[in-house]
Amino acid sequence: MLSFRTKASISTGFPLSEKELTEFVEEAILILKQELCDGYLTEREYHNYVKLFHFAANRVLAKHPQMQEEVNQMTEPLIKLPSMIMDELEAEIADRDAKIASKDAEIRRLQELISQLSSCNSTP
Repeated sequence: MLSFRTKASISTGFPLSEKELTEFVEEAILILKQELCDGYLTEREYHNYVKLFHFAANRVLAKHPQMQEEVNQMTEPLIKLPSMIMDELEAEIADRDAKIASKDAEIRRLQELISQLSSCNSTP
């Protein structure tokens, strides 16, 4: 089976058909689902790969709106499951916590520096 990139480059005069694109995306999603079922991917990783497919299609197929819509329908969940929302919120919280910890460390470093400078200035 030829890859998507190979099919697209071979068809210089004949654009990739919507059917070929649909089959390619469906096959990729099936492979990802199998990887998930086999334990090689976590649920989060699976959803991230599908999201990446979605984002790539929006960029690559910008000049082919009908194909872009077809891929979007296959990769964009119609509803977000509570677990998906929780995963997104947990990731945001972890990111914010890491930023806060970094800022706290910087504040402590600056406070120590101020304390050292104050003690140096107070000795005659």
